[in-house]
Amino acid sequence: MRALLSSCGIDGYRVDNRSTLSRAESGLAGEKTILKWAKAYCAVFEYSERQTEQFLRGDKIAVPDTSALLKDPQLVDELGEEYNMVVIPDIVIRELDEIKNSSDRAMATRAWEIIRGIGYGDRVIRMGFEGDNSIEKDEMIIHVARVWSQRPLQ
Repeated sequence: MRALLSSCGIDGYRVDNRSTLSRAESGLAGEKTILKWAKAYCAVFEYSERQTEQFLRGDKIAVPDTSALLKDPQLVDELGEEYNMVVIPDIVIRELDEIKNSSDRAMATRAWEIIRGIGYGDRVIRMGFEGDNSIEKDEMIIHVARVWSQRPLQ
């Protein structure tokens, strides 16, 4: 971490130091100091100006895929508690709908419960895919995540 900080010309911010982290966690570091550390972190990982702004605001989004939802039917609710926004791509809903109509009763029931349990609102939205439908479904989900993250900031 020190090498990364030094390579960016950010030697003064010891974000890898335990005493520094302890001061931040205990509230002993001032807001300006923490803001400098956060900006240094963004610089080290080469965040764009927009990414830095989102990071500093604390914006976090989650875009679950079908398999994640099938593994944990309560995932949308859990993500909604931890993230600012949960974006569910239409392709995921379509895949769940196909599974719901399959002959595998256990999976069909699980898919039905997931679809039924999704509560759309301020923190959970459904988003369509606009693009080349010949690409892989995972690529569609990644595209939806990119489009959402690049929307105008509010």
